[in-house]
Amino acid sequence: MLLSLYLNLAACYLKIKDCENALAACNEALILHPLNVKALYRRSRCRIAKWDAGLKDFKLAINDLNLAHEIDPDLSPVTKELKKIKKEYI
Repeated sequence: MLLSLYLNLAACYLKIKDCENALAACNEALILHPLNVKALYRRSRCRIAKWDAGLKDFKLAINDLNLAHEIDPDLSPVTKELKKIKKEYI
């Protein structure tokens, strides 16, 4: 139940572009379940947003996406985000 709370908090914070709190919620979710694909994906989105703002979280975002892709290679949003990043930023 606590995992769902953190995942939902992260989604809400992402929606209002509050990346700091979204990142914190994702980190809490990953403490509870280190291989949670939703938490990894949402954390990567936070890190990409922070990177776009000029901070240095880009490699960490790619690491999160790669791990999420390894866990669930059929998850479409993760695959799309990886392709997008590789096309736009690499």
